[in-house]
Amino acid sequence: MFALRLSQIYLELEQQSTAVTDVKMSGDDDFAFDGPTDEDVNLLLGSGSIFSNYETAQRTELEQLLPAFSKTEMNQLIRLMKLSTFKHLETHVRDHAAEWNIFIETPLAEEILPVDWDAQYAISSARPRLAAFRNMIIIHFLRPDRIMFASERYIELVFTASFPWRGDIELSKNVEDDTQAARGVLLCSTTGFDPSAQIDELAAAQRKKYNSVSMGSSEGFDAAEKGLNTALKHGSWLLLRNVHLCPSWLVSVEKKLYNARESVHPNFRLFLTSEINPNLPVNLVRMCDVFVFEPPSGMKMSMVRTLDTVTAERMNCSPAERSRLYLLLAWFHALVHERLRFVPIGWSKTYEFSQSDFRAACDVIDRWVDSVACGRAHVAPDNIPWTAIRTTLKESVYGGRVDNTFDRELMDTLLEHVFTAAGYENTFELVASDDGKDNGLVIAEGKTKAQFMDWILALPATNPPSWMGLPRSAETMVLISHGVRMLRNLQIMQDFYGSDSGDDDTGADEDSKMVLGTATGDGEDIRPKWIQDLDRRIGVWLLLFPSEEELLVPTVRDSVHFGNPVYRCMFRELELGGKFLDDVGGLLRTVQQVCAYKAKPSNEVREAMGTLYREQVPERWKQLYHVSAELSLSEWLTDFSRRIHQLKELAQVAPTDILQKPDGVWLGGFFSPEAFVTAARQSAAADLGCSLDELHLLANVDDSSASSSSGFTARGLLLEGAAWDFTGFAPLDEIRKSLPALHLCWTRQCVEANNLRLLPVYSNSKRETLFFSVAVDAGGDSAFSRTEWVQRSVALVLWEFQA
Repeated sequence: MFALRLSQIYLELEQQSTAVTDVKMSGDDDFAFDGPTDEDVNLLLGSGSIFSNYETAQRTELEQLLPAFSKTEMNQLIRLMKLSTFKHLETHVRDHAAEWNIFIETPLAEEILPVDWDAQYAISSARPRLAAFRNMIIIHFLRPDRIMFASERYIELVFTASFPWRGDIELSKNVEDDTQAARGVLLCSTTGFDPSAQIDELAAAQRKKYNSVSMGSSEGFDAAEKGLNTALKHGSWLLLRNVHLCPSWLVSVEKKLYNARESVHPNFRLFLTSEINPNLPVNLVRMCDVFVFEPPSGMKMSMVRTLDTVTAERMNCSPAERSRLYLLLAWFHALVHERLRFVPIGWSKTYEFSQSDFRAACDVIDRWVDSVACGRAHVAPDNIPWTAIRTTLKESVYGGRVDNTFDRELMDTLLEHVFTAAGYENTFELVASDDGKDNGLVIAEGKTKAQFMDWILALPATNPPSWMGLPRSAETMVLISHGVRMLRNLQIMQDFYGSDSGDDDTGADEDSKMVLGTATGDGEDIRPKWIQDLDRRIGVWLLLFPSEEELLVPTVRDSVHFGNPVYRCMFRELELGGKFLDDVGGLLRTVQQVCAYKAKPSNEVREAMGTLYREQVPERWKQLYHVSAELSLSEWLTDFSRRIHQLKELAQVAPTDILQKPDGVWLGGFFSPEAFVTAARQSAAADLGCSLDELHLLANVDDSSASSSSGFTARGLLLEGAAWDFTGFAPLDEIRKSLPALHLCWTRQCVEANNLRLLPVYSNSKRETLFFSVAVDAGGDSAFSRTEWVQRSVALVLWEFQA
């Protein structure tokens, strides 16, 4: 992200350089700057307004030409084709359909992007940097999992491959050559990883006089102050560990460094280790050289880091079975820690599992093993108190901070798989083979730490997600998430520091031109370009919504139907819809009046105009209802329009008929979907003559009659981790799969418990909110084992953006 921002600054400076200016002044009509345009940058960062309204016949033809494209990928391709600078893309796609099908299916998509697709706009030989940037746009829209790699190719074109933009750390060389006595060295890391060991090793290797203090207590403050005064005077090294635990005390460190900047001993070095934390004093961070560390990913490196903290004497201590328990614990610790990379399917949220958990777990194992060994050299694996170990690790160590019901079930499943007497068999599979797609992993043979470490070091450096029980698409999900975060942070940074381009400037100089009067002069529009563009966009946006009169918002409650819980729910939904539509439409119409110079803008409207022009959702709209924060303005408006149109349709249906709609309801399109489910449950309880607690919510995909009397049909849901059709469930390697319809019904009958599994229903793919759960018939372990089901984190998602 920083490298991309640096490339922007570099190209802006180059464009303004004397050499470029001389070429422009020479009158060379063939001159074209080799860099992205503002329109291209805005499009990559999601600041371009795109609405796709493609003819059905043309779409069908494209789908026949491009069978490898999913529905989402086809939508993205069509969105691109609607842009003026990408109109020629359609011709190339039609003429080279086979190449585009290969591109969408190949893992290394950035390397086989169809040649000369952009020849009409940017010839790669003449303008390679522009061509590479526009390739990034194609990758971003069609293969978002490869945007990180496409951006690397672009950065290397801008700076050349020799430029050290990756920020590789050689700590010994960096400390010796790049640090100063008057500046601190701040070593930041992610939660659970401690880089202080590298400073310990460096001080020992360079034979420096060295002292370290662990922060977080009053004793640590006193020791740190004494150590800092001594180190400043005698030129020794001082390491303050975990300073994120005492951000307020760090102000005194900042003052000492500042006051001693001229008298400090030249050999003095102050090192501070911290988790990445926003509460660190800003001025202290500015006075430090900052190094950011991330632990190497993968089960192998995680197990190496973990077992390095255990001495051979402790691990090899009798009974002989103890060492293998430590190996199983190291595997389990790596498992729960590596699954954090795949949040929200590895875990529903980021839990702070750390080395402290591993140390506590080692103590648990020692206690229980010693309690049964009683000094003997061997213990039968069946006599080890497995249940006690699993329960303690779940309730008091690793599982103590897990607060999601389905995450706790996952913790149970992982513990039951790893901590079992079968782990002492040489054929025990830590990872089951996947029908030839992924090789399994059998536990190591041996009895000592040295033997187990040799086995760990022989493992591959990288491993597929299947080692953690996840579908192979989990890695793709992580890459997409990283790419989205990179572009979002780049957008935030660009907005914070502003842009030097004059065409898109929405600053005070052009704001001052917005005076009441006419927007045209002598038949020509004299308004600033950005205001003309914003005015045109608002005209398109307003066409998305029905009028408030068409929405049929009720003004009074119907006493006849008010006893119906579904009516009460829809009454509230329509009230909210009318209120939100008035808020959104009102702001757009006000801005439209200002753009036409028919109204004078307030400060709030000026701010809203800048936000709308940058294709960002105004803060007041974000507070209306919960939806993904990653949506661009056009996407947010499209989604809001779909919600309003559904309410318009449902307003014309009798309250008693809503649950029986043949085509169902878009459950994720309600402003309060859980309220609708609750209302339907209350209605079912009244029809069945029972209490709410007696009802169980069941779901199926092949029986629409089930929702006729005591339920309803929901559409727009997606299933993650599995495929589901009339034949039942099956593991799925795609990230998620849409369900045409899901039939939900409540029943008082006791269904076969062996085949019944609970399926969580989350608000969106981020799994931020767990709305409710449904029971489904999974067909028993023969078709889809419960262990695999839980480890894959199978779940339903109510909402996904649809273009």
